[in-house]
Amino acid sequence: MNWVNKKSGPAARTLTSVNEAASFVDAQDVVVVGFFEDATSAEAKAFLAAAGGNDDVSFGITSDSDVASEYGAEFPSVQVFKKFDEGRATFEGDASSSDDIAEFVAGHQLPLVIEFSQEMAPKIFGGPVKTHLLVMVDSEEAYFEGITSDLTKVASENKGKVLAITVNLENERVMSYFGVSEDDLPTAVLVNMPEGGQMKKYKFNYDTVNYENLSALVSGYLEGSLKPFLKSADPPASNDEPVKVVVGTTFEEIALDPTKDVLLEFYAPWCGHCKALAPKYDELAERLAGVDSIVIAKMDATANEIDHPDVNVRGFPTLKFFPASESGEVIDFNGNREVDDFVTFLEKNAAIKFNLEGEDHSEL
Repeated sequence: MNWVNKKSGPAARTLTSVNEAASFVDAQDVVVVGFFEDATSAEAKAFLAAAGGNDDVSFGITSDSDVASEYGAEFPSVQVFKKFDEGRATFEGDASSSDDIAEFVAGHQLPLVIEFSQEMAPKIFGGPVKTHLLVMVDSEEAYFEGITSDLTKVASENKGKVLAITVNLENERVMSYFGVSEDDLPTAVLVNMPEGGQMKKYKFNYDTVNYENLSALVSGYLEGSLKPFLKSADPPASNDEPVKVVVGTTFEEIALDPTKDVLLEFYAPWCGHCKALAPKYDELAERLAGVDSIVIAKMDATANEIDHPDVNVRGFPTLKFFPASESGEVIDFNGNREVDDFVTFLEKNAAIKFNLEGEDHSEL
């Protein structure tokens, strides 16, 4: 309903009386109100721009002095009214910056510490803050209250940058996704999920879940000193088949080998399209088995993760070509998935000339 209201009307509702403002503030768990004596001022325009970019929260705007007096607000100012945490927050940044206002609202539109649930999941994952600090706990244990208090402090210090979330034991599927079992509790993981990008996970490499260690994890991430944790299956004992198997720990060694042209399929074991491709992919590898400069490879993307800026697997199968080069160039394969089409693609894009059936190939 809020989304429809935002798209079909003004970005912010105009509040012209104390009663109207009270009804607006009381009707929802969180609302934002802008107090501007001049509704055409640069500050008011910045507020409306921020309102238009947020589909999750209702915004109100007023120039009524009685409304401002009722809420003890000055002109100009921006206030978040919420039915959790401290109940109210006042924006203290540059009121003429829509980005600053948007960041302020993002930091206050959810509780400081969010208890994960199916109901909260859309707000967590669909919100503007894409870095999440997940603390896995058993809420029945004695440590829970102390950890929650420490996590609240970390969340307060990183509003608008990091969401703090507790994941209780009952959310076993979430824990298992991150490789956490009941015996590991309490523990934590920091996750970054950029819009349209690959998820990155950062391990909690400390013995105790407390304020100091949680803060160190967040600070290390924000400073850029942490390396993401990448899931990897064990490399095969033998990799002699025509289609080479790549796992997380061997990705750089095989796919980024500057002396090889590598075609790599990212697949899922349950994917029907991947199963249909398998015999053709095997045939391609056998056909090119005598070409030392070309590697036909595959990776189970459900069991392995990689950190490469040009690889973002969002469907299966995904096929990427890594030419023999020091530059790290990556070429998407989007053609027909027939053996001859693969060969034509390799003829065009291979960096190293190769001889197949008595003919030289590659334009380079």
